[in-house]
Amino acid sequence: MKNLKHKIIIALTMIITVSMIVTSCNKNDMVNTVKPNKNISVVKGRLKFNSLDAFANTIKVMKVNPNLKPREILKSMLGEGNYNRFENTMKEGTAGVTDTLVDDPAFASVLNNKNEVQVENTVYRITPNGTFMYTPEKEKQVDQLTKKLESGNTIPETRQKPYLYKVEDGVYRYAT
Repeated sequence: MKNLKHKIIIALTMIITVSMIVTSCNKNDMVNTVKPNKNISVVKGRLKFNSLDAFANTIKVMKVNPNLKPREILKSMLGEGNYNRFENTMKEGTAGVTDTLVDDPAFASVLNNKNEVQVENTVYRITPNGTFMYTPEKEKQVDQLTKKLESGNTIPETRQKPYLYKVEDGVYRYAT
């Protein structure tokens, strides 16, 4: 009987100790396990992923860490300096157009205030009139095109495939 009591006390002590260790881990400890990613940078106020794999892995890391906010993970991956450069161009909170266009918090967190992200040499801009895909040097033209569409006008474009239109060399629009 004494031996059984002793085993129960040891087991309870171990359970309490383990639960204290687990509950004492805070978000900062978890964020520190996310490693910086050299395949992500900030270019002209938007995140640039060097490859589609780097982009997909970033989203995956955000989804497998549900206890952390996507932006906390992003800060850890970018490092303080890059994150600060991106933070100035981020949408505040999650309210606004992004909520209706992008319902995935992980994906929304990588978008800047123009709803843009760059993967390799293509910038993706999500708008109520579709997603523009363009080379970085075409940004001013896309700014003008989106304003034109927002004001109810049409833009000259050629249908390439269902929902995919070529606006001009280096600028495409996926109608959604």
